[in-house]
Amino acid sequence: MILSFSIAYKFPIIIYKNVNICEIRRGRIVFCSPIKVGLLQIGRHGVGTIDLKKTRTMLEISGTLMVLGKASIGSGSKII
Repeated sequence: MILSFSIAYKFPIIIYKNVNICEIRRGRIVFCSPIKVGLLQIGRHGVGTIDLKKTRTMLEISGTLMVLGKASIGSGSKII
């Protein structure tokens, strides 16, 4: 996935710590809304009961991930 500079400088994707991106070359992410900061947040923790030292988010996209609006993939999630 390659973002053009006109889109990338707006930081539409924010990746937090403990995120393992396994495979994304064959897949793609499509934004179907106006591009703005933090439109897609990956690995965000918001629940206080998760052990952040041992929990990680795994992301493997082989198809198309369509983002229709603001989205958050939480800490400990696995998208395959």
